[in-house]
Amino acid sequence: MSCEEDKFFMRLISDKETEDVFYSLINKEHWNQSLSRIKAIHEVFPSNIFVMIKRETEEVIAVVIAIPTHPGQFIVGDLVVREDHRKQGLGARMMQMVVEKHSHFTLTLISMHGTESFYRKLGLQEVGPTHCGYYLEVDREMVKQICSDNPLDNDISINLYTNGVFPALNKYDTNARGYDCGKYLSVMTKTSSHFLVASSRTLEKMIGYASCIETANILRFDGMYADSDTVALHIFREMIEAFPHIKEIRVQTIKPREFLIQFGNLLPKTQTFTRMATGPVPDVCLSKLYAVNDCGYTE
Repeated sequence: MSCEEDKFFMRLISDKETEDVFYSLINKEHWNQSLSRIKAIHEVFPSNIFVMIKRETEEVIAVVIAIPTHPGQFIVGDLVVREDHRKQGLGARMMQMVVEKHSHFTLTLISMHGTESFYRKLGLQEVGPTHCGYYLEVDREMVKQICSDNPLDNDISINLYTNGVFPALNKYDTNARGYDCGKYLSVMTKTSSHFLVASSRTLEKMIGYASCIETANILRFDGMYADSDTVALHIFREMIEAFPHIKEIRVQTIKPREFLIQFGNLLPKTQTFTRMATGPVPDVCLSKLYAVNDCGYTE
């Protein structure tokens, strides 16, 4: 797949390139990503991480990831062009190649504020809902008090994830999302800094989970679903107590699912993101959603 000037071409990433691509491109954007996650994505989805190569020097100068979600749908993320090669149209060329490669599928992405016109030119349109990324200075004493005032039923337990519960987790996640995301869920369980699951002995089923990544002294919630606010509250408390040194947390969610942002002081760097797609997409299931996970923001 060659660019028009034939100076650059796109291909799949190789095993030996994942670490360099992470540190030289993705990590500099301070997204919800880690080297272990990029390696796990490459292992589980070997045909879904693309890099752009400068033909003359064989350098990697851009990356993008496209992961299957709903049947017939891919989500695009982590589009990064190396800083010294920006403003040359390479991001647009790479996205156009991805669109053409997946022409029989619907592509979705979460665009950063101000980049919507870039994607409209590539044939994507806003489909909603709006995502908001909140940064909080968490109030641990408030969380403890609210948990004390709203206790869990005695039959509910919150525990660290173990491999043996993956079938139950996948079943719960599929019900909560409205589609089977088992492959990416397996990536999350392998690469999260902390992964908690909530279960009811009486109901004999899972009733919630949360995944977090710690990067740059920020605890980033990277997916949380729960059957009730009370369950979500207690998962949240267990998660922040596992990181006593962390003062700042990040929660990305969808309006009006903003329950978690009440548990601290909002910091003045809230971000908004627009969901865009190349075609019709199913509605997002909101009833159990407390924090979205992502494949990295698309810039």
